[in-house]
Order: sequence, then structure tokens, then C-alpha cells
Amino acid sequence: MNAVTGIGTIIIMAGPTRRGLLLSGLAAARILAEGRRAEAFPSDAARYADPLTELDVYRLTKPDYSTTMTAYFNRGIARNSSWMLCCCDRTGTPQAFHLDLKHGDMKQLTDVQDLDSASLTLTPDNRQFCYLAGRSLYVAMVSNLKERELYRIPDGWEPGDLSVGPDGTHASLIEKRGEASRLRMVTLVQGASRTVIESPFVMSAPIARPMRAQFLYRQGGEAVWMVNADGTQNRKLKLAAGGVGTPNWSTDGRTLLYLNFPDDKTQVNNLRGRIR
Repeated sequence: MNAVTGIGTIIIMAGPTRRGLLLSGLAAARILAEGRRAEAFPSDAARYADPLTELDVYRLTKPDYSTTMTAYFNRGIARNSSWMLCCCDRTGTPQAFHLDLKHGDMKQLTDVQDLDSASLTLTPDNRQFCYLAGRSLYVAMVSNLKERELYRIPDGWEPGDLSVGPDGTHASLIEKRGEASRLRMVTLVQGASRTVIESPFVMSAPIARPMRAQFLYRQGGEAVWMVNADGTQNRKLKLAAGGVGTPNWSTDGRTLLYLNFPDDKTQVNNLRGRIR
């Protein structure tokens, strides 16, 4: 009986039998499929004095590789604030990473092709995270990194923005086709999907409203719309004149907060709230 030792893996082969060769082949295929998932990297964190402000800056990652945060409307920081979900290309391609906010240690969470970095988001319970890779929506466990394809975008449509609702039951996905788009809901358990609303323009930033069966979405930087989850009462919200930036709901869902960029460039940008 021979023992073949790999990196953290031992394959026991009972002689050159067909069954033994089959089992070893399956084990090797499983190792290759895992790729670099769960690979850990030591901290690159450093503290230094900012030359402009002379304040201490705590840098979590090196500029030798690119690291980006999740979209502003998605969950990137865990509830206990001890770690964050981010995208990093330190292993050659953009992948999801677990970044320890206290020590700077990193762990690779995915090994997929064509990951959309802005689509990364934690579920409200912090146990899972969702992302788009290519034309597929995936959900993965934070604890063991087991992932599954939840939904595949139909031919003729292209992926847009992704978010997960505050109750953690569904994902909201924009699908684009030319200048038009549609808002889709996908359940996180069974992957059942349905269209909420279609639009003649490209929608972005779908945000489910807390405590209400409604969605917020953007029309570029020009306008913000709201629609009921059943597709009714689709309307453009009346906001202050000028451009609109990073709209989002307050935690209780009662107030819409957004940045206002006045058309008059002599006026300063300002933070506004719209109570409903």
C-alpha cells in the first residue's frame, strides 16, 4: 500500500487497481477544482503619517495589486466590523477575498472567471455572499466556501447591478438589452426568478426598501425611481434639482438619503433626505 502526499492531502492507493486509480483521479480533480480558494495571505497592513494632513493612516493592502470595495448599496463589512468582503487581483484575476480589518490578513474566497467585483455582497446574516461571474449568479457559504449557481441570465440579456434585499430572501438583478433593461427578483433558496419591471432606459443600483415591498433604482445620474415589488406604481421621485449621487434608504426605510449636485456650479454639493 502506497501513500502519495500532496499539499495538505494524502491519497491512499491499494495497489494499481482500477478502483484505486479511479478514486485517486477523482481526488486530484477535486483539488484542481478548488484552485486557490481558501488560500491565506499574510497581512500587508501598514501605518504611516499622511504627508498632507500629518494624520496617521492605516493602509490595509499594498498598491502592488488592486483591491476594490463592494458597490455602495451592497453589504461589504460584516456586522461585527471585524472583516470585510472585497475584490482583489493579487492572484492574477479579480476574486472575492475575506479581509481581516484588525490585522490585515486575507483569504481568497472564490476562483471563478469574469467576476463582477461590484456585484459582491454579503447576505444580512453574514453567513453567505452573492456575486455575478460571467452570466451566472452564485451564492456561497462564508464558512466552507461551498458555492452553487443560483440563476443564469437568459441569452439576449446582459448582466447589470446586483443587490440582496434586507430580509435576505432574494437577490435583485438588473438585466440589460441595448438601451432597455429590466429588474429581476431571484430567490436565494430555490433560484426562482421573475421580472418586476421593464424600462426603456438602462436601470442601475436596485435597492430593496427596508420594511416595505418596494424597490429603488437609478436612471443614470439624472433620476431615481421607485416601484412596488409586484411591478405596480412605478414612478420617478421628485428630488432637488441637479444631479443625484449614491441614493440609499435609512435603516428603517422611512427616509431616502442622497447627494445633490446643483446645476449651478457655484453652489456646493449637499446631502439631502426625502421622507416618505
